[in-house]
Amino acid sequence: MLKDDDADRYSDTETEDATASDDSDAEPTPVPRRRTTRKAGPIQRARKTVAFVRKSGQRRDELLDIVERGNETHTWWEIEAGSGVRVTILLKKVVLLPSVKTRWDSDFYMLRRLRYLRQPLQHFFLTNRDARDFKHKLTDEHWDRLELMELILEQPHVVQSVMAAENTPMLAAAIPAFELFVNSWEAMKADNELELQNVTQFIEPGLAIAEKYYNKFEDTDAYLISMCMLFIHQH
Repeated sequence: MLKDDDADRYSDTETEDATASDDSDAEPTPVPRRRTTRKAGPIQRARKTVAFVRKSGQRRDELLDIVERGNETHTWWEIEAGSGVRVTILLKKVVLLPSVKTRWDSDFYMLRRLRYLRQPLQHFFLTNRDARDFKHKLTDEHWDRLELMELILEQPHVVQSVMAAENTPMLAAAIPAFELFVNSWEAMKADNELELQNVTQFIEPGLAIAEKYYNKFEDTDAYLISMCMLFIHQH
């Protein structure tokens, strides 16, 4: 439901426009059509990064070795919440997770794991021989965007986790859970700090889809019946 935000377009041809000929009898030189391609946005770059590392067992092992060496040399760090002090941390030896179209929440898990391994990944792309030709490296700006997108995706993830924790999930609980994540997104839109990061442009497409499905709940007889069953069960 998220919309990637890098829609810049650029020319990918090195051919220059034809210049005028001094020979009036010569046929005009055709000017080649300039092709444009869409730059990969942060989410697409994240997927390509994960796919690149996961493509071979050797690359996966190399990343794990980087994590281990960084732990031994106290390379990894984070800014401690509250104090703002930089502290050394140990990272778990874990692998990157792919984005899977048929799995709900896979993008959230992919981004969370990718950001967790950000520092080892930066070392990997500086030292790996094959990575020199990788054209979709993540910049600091991309990493900032991915942090925002993980925050956005965390809202429906929390609701889905609550529903999945029920031994017998009921349809009657669907609308309250649905409203919870929609309200959380609306609250993010109202956050001035997040709005400075253009959070609305990512959330609006998802809210439009959510509203479409939300309106269908009221027309569903099964939902009305389940509400009655829930009331009887609770009383």
